[in-house]
Amino acid sequence: KMKRKNGSSFYGELRGNITMNNGNITGTQGMIRDVTDRKVSEEKLHSIHIQQKLVADILRMSLVDNGLNEKLANILDLLLDMPELGLQKKGAIFLAEDQTLFMATSRNLSDSVNHDCSHIPFGECLCGMAALSGKIEFSDSLDERHTTYYDGIQPHGHYCVPILAGRTTIGAINLYVNEGSQRNETAEHILTAVADVISGVIKHNSAKEMLLSSEALLQDAQRLAMIGNWEWNLEKQSLTWSDEIFRIFGVEPRSYQPSVEAFEATIHPDDLEDFLRQREQMLAENQSASIDHRIILPDGEVRYVQERTQLIIDSQGKIISVVGTVQDITDRKLAEKAIRESEEKYRLITENAGEAILVAQDGMIMFANEMSCQITGYSMSDLSSKPFIDFVHSDDQEMVFQRHKKRIQGEHIPNRYEFRLMTRDRDARWVAINAVLTTWDDKPATLNLITDITDQKRAEDELAKSERRYLAMVDQSPIAYEVYDKDGLQMKVNT
Repeated sequence: KMKRKNGSSFYGELRGNITMNNGNITGTQGMIRDVTDRKVSEEKLHSIHIQQKLVADILRMSLVDNGLNEKLANILDLLLDMPELGLQKKGAIFLAEDQTLFMATSRNLSDSVNHDCSHIPFGECLCGMAALSGKIEFSDSLDERHTTYYDGIQPHGHYCVPILAGRTTIGAINLYVNEGSQRNETAEHILTAVADVISGVIKHNSAKEMLLSSEALLQDAQRLAMIGNWEWNLEKQSLTWSDEIFRIFGVEPRSYQPSVEAFEATIHPDDLEDFLRQREQMLAENQSASIDHRIILPDGEVRYVQERTQLIIDSQGKIISVVGTVQDITDRKLAEKAIRESEEKYRLITENAGEAILVAQDGMIMFANEMSCQITGYSMSDLSSKPFIDFVHSDDQEMVFQRHKKRIQGEHIPNRYEFRLMTRDRDARWVAINAVLTTWDDKPATLNLITDITDQKRAEDELAKSERRYLAMVDQSPIAYEVYDKDGLQMKVNT
């Protein structure tokens, strides 16, 4: 993470090397590329994936026919096993009654904590404060809000997350973090979503309530995961939507009767033809389908959705209806687009560079740009098919190999040097290499920038030959030839 002159920050990707002269460091060279969009997109995409997977796992657990405390214990185990949240492997979940939190389940807490925190009045300690305020309480240490102490207590911090039903606190989640941990907005977003699902589990726990409110629980999960379900009855030509589909399409649930025609009218004009083609193929081939397309909301906003279908076939083999889900995947699509654009910019830079760019690892060429092929005359597959040292002139192979080996081992050696490459036509070409240590697939490698200096070398040779011929001609001239410096001292005479 870096800062600009105006104080704003951005993510930068730095590639650089040290320049040396006679074994001494003379400076550094480097290139910084702004990868903020890519990093933000990757983090957002990862956060969305974590949240949706966690919600789906909790939903599955909630449908198992077991007691509430066992459900909560399983949910707590899920949270504690998520490294992305940065939690210690201990915590507790509380249920609320009469303005008091009662510990329902815990993991890896000492007997002292289980006893002293078995019931906590609203407003006391961090969990009670979260229950009273209805907001997450975070601490990075044992500060003044932490009022429960016992012998042998170790430094730590907490996330205390209220479990709400509307504006009423019905429980709390208490999770441990290491002392000095930073408050994480992504983690809090995920924990809030989990608390919402736990709220549904608590409200609908009894067998009777679970049966009566399974649809409401499903709607809660669908709202959190932005997934709705639908059914298209082919015999009646009727279409039914869950409430979440209405929300995805930007309207109030059940504000109108959905129809195939109304649905098709929401599809982006550029996607409609392909959508209809895939739907017809699905019906003709009696196969389920997954279709991504854009929709246009009433306010003009364009969103991306993914349709997944399942055919319902009667005993005669006739399709009687199609059921499926629609999920809002806009954030994922935009994140993927940002990553593609970032990769395309990098590709354009490497493919249009005026010098060869190679990545070498374990003795092989792992990446090569187009200029590498032009200089050597080999194809991409040729360059990656055998050890890179095979492309080096036999007189220079030992020197090139040893320098590559030492660089991989972290030794400080000159980044720039010259050697000869052998082209596909067995022509020896002089090149200048500028090599730095990097990583490729989490393993040490070298990034090598190679410039063809054959013409430069030939020009230098011709200049040296010309100078030698001139000096020989002057030396053999019958005319006296003398050279003096600015102080009048004689520097050279011919014979």
